[in-house]
Amino acid sequence: EKAVIVRREWTAEEDKVIREGVLQFGKKWRRISLQLEERSDDAVRNRWSRLKGGEEGEPKAGLSKGGASGRNAAGDTGVTGDAGSPAAPPVRRRASASGEEGGAKPERIGWTQAEDAIIISSVREIGHKWYRIAQRIPGRTEHAIRNRWQRLLRMVEDTQPPPSPSLFQAVGGAGPEEPAR
Repeated sequence: EKAVIVRREWTAEEDKVIREGVLQFGKKWRRISLQLEERSDDAVRNRWSRLKGGEEGEPKAGLSKGGASGRNAAGDTGVTGDAGSPAAPPVRRRASASGEEGGAKPERIGWTQAEDAIIISSVREIGHKWYRIAQRIPGRTEHAIRNRWQRLLRMVEDTQPPPSPSLFQAVGGAGPEEPAR
């Protein structure tokens, strides 16, 4: 038989137990979760991350039922179900890197031929050390660079016209497994 997991709303009492547990035990989620019936340590940790404020250990005021949205099961924000006190307004997300509200991702910027050339020459020089290559291309993550490398290889394999044909003459058949030497 498969266990059925039933989601239920967080109560103000559970929030209080979490707050007091963090004060008493620190971030020992398993220990705190033992005080809450049918709540896993992961669930408690996730709930704490929604409860805490801007500074570590400072809970956000008024967040109780309905998770991070501040809405209850009925979908309204008028009152919480337990004490009948007004609910907090919906939690605002952090501003994105571009300064916009709402947690929007920063605008994507296309890859330049210069960045492609750096990736290709770096892979030839040092192999698939994405961290070191990321140090050579400001504003690009290791993950993004690895994905771009895979895309460049696919472009060569698919014989699609790459951003600059001369760039791939430098690749010399370097595949994902073996960097060119």
